[in-house]
Amino acid sequence: MFSVVLHPATLAITNAFINIASVAMMVIVWRTTPGTRGPGCWMIASIVCMTAYSSGMLGIFDTYIWNATVNVATMTLFSLYFEGILRFKGIGSIKGRWPWWAALFVVVVVVSVITAPYPPRRYMFSDSYYLVLLLSGALILLYRQDRATRAAETLCAAVLFCLAIGFAMRWNYTLRLLLGAGDRPQAVNEPLFFTFTVWTLLWMTGAAALVLYRKQGELEALTRRDPLTGLANRRQMDALLEESFLALERNGEGFGLVLFDLDRFKQVNDVNGHAVGDALLKEIGARLQASCREGEHPARLGGDEFVVLLSDITTRDRLDRFIERLRLSVSGTVLLEGRPLQIEMSIGGVLAPQDGSSQTDLLHVADTRMYDDKRRRRSQWQQLDWSAPLIKS
Repeated sequence: MFSVVLHPATLAITNAFINIASVAMMVIVWRTTPGTRGPGCWMIASIVCMTAYSSGMLGIFDTYIWNATVNVATMTLFSLYFEGILRFKGIGSIKGRWPWWAALFVVVVVVSVITAPYPPRRYMFSDSYYLVLLLSGALILLYRQDRATRAAETLCAAVLFCLAIGFAMRWNYTLRLLLGAGDRPQAVNEPLFFTFTVWTLLWMTGAAALVLYRKQGELEALTRRDPLTGLANRRQMDALLEESFLALERNGEGFGLVLFDLDRFKQVNDVNGHAVGDALLKEIGARLQASCREGEHPARLGGDEFVVLLSDITTRDRLDRFIERLRLSVSGTVLLEGRPLQIEMSIGGVLAPQDGSSQTDLLHVADTRMYDDKRRRRSQWQQLDWSAPLIKS
């Protein structure tokens, strides 16, 4: 038996103010992070909580229908919290869940109406429902956490677990009462309401942090991606090379690097326009991404210059085989604007530490070998008219 006595009206007013702040926070988060799934559901849940739960605690409409309505509203808001978590984590199909939620809502309404005059039965049903959603939501938040949102997801999961403990205690009181071995479950209501008030504040903070950290992570990822091809950009490649050189210093693990550009790319732009040139670069990026395997990290350095970091290649023979595979995968005919364009490329490959012990040295050697390859192939270029099909009339 709890000895703590908390005035319901005071709790209701406190909860109402916290819910007003929660609604305001969720509206701000929802409006400032368009495209992020989850905040919309949490915002609606906060509104439902502010109106139904606070008035239910006050008991200003202590009637049969009102008790059932508050029960339905409370179960609905927890359903919205759970749906928001599913959306935030990208689990399942939103459209596929709607029929199940609709059927579940009908069940909730029917059972809430039937059990409204009988608090023990109402608590057994509703608390079981809350426990399933809270514990499932906490486990989902802990599953496959993103590095950017790990701390916020862990906080939200802990908050869900804490509230689940409160409902589990009331469920236990109710079960003991139904078995004739316990006191009334209402004895735990006031501490539970207080727990829910604190939970609302902590959840608001955690949910806002979840969304903001994810958005920050997305913005950080954009700064490391080439917007045209979707490959890693120079900044990301610099970071990968730095990590590779650190591994080389610690463990002596060498690696390979391949640098290449497109032959006569400037002519493609001059003759056919930059839109065609951009389309060609997108196609090269797609082919490069498709051809790379585990341990092969492609990036676009700028213009028509690309690079591939080869974490697992440490011998010249394997490097030469990769270069041959790369040439076969990327070179060839491309259809742009319905017309064929022949892609040719010049490639330079290097190994670390044999060809350089720093990023600058390694890229310099790779660049030199790429232009050596370009000079050797100039006689072949004169026999190719690979830009002619795209010359505008």
